[in-house]
Amino acid sequence: MKLYIIEDDQSIIDAIKVALEFRLPEAEVSAAITGKKGISIIRQDAPDIVILDLNLPDLSGFDVLQEIRKFSQVPVIILTVRSDDT
Repeated sequence: MKLYIIEDDQSIIDAIKVALEFRLPEAEVSAAITGKKGISIIRQDAPDIVILDLNLPDLSGFDVLQEIRKFSQVPVIILTVRSDDT
């Protein structure tokens, strides 16, 4: 199983990787810290699932998701930190 993380905070990437590798030791976990890089890698590698942050430095996570949907129906989990529910 290939899992891909698009997140700009390396400490969050590391925490997600540890949790996933503990629960799914057979999983191949990769990451990108920008939306553009994430889109490119997803297009190339076709992961089984994507974990996506909405607050990326170059693109909105919503824009990243919109671009991914142009070429893939990969399941996407949005995992983000916001100061309010809106």
